[in-house]
Amino acid sequence: MSWTLAPEGRGTGLFLEHSGFDPDDPVQQRTATLLGGGWRSHVWRRLEEILAAA
Repeated sequence: MSWTLAPEGRGTGLFLEHSGFDPDDPVQQRTATLLGGGWRSHVWRRLEEILAAA
C-alpha cells in the first residue's frame, strides 16, 4: 500500500494504492475489492470529518 500527496487545485490530493494482488487469483481480487470499498466507505469519510474539524 502506498500513499501519495499531490497538488490539486488550491489544495492537496491524497491518493492510496493497494498493489501486489494477483489478478488471476479470485480470492485475492475479492480481497482487493473489499479493501477498496472499506477505504471509500469508512476511512475517507472519517478523514474528511477529522480534517474539517481541524
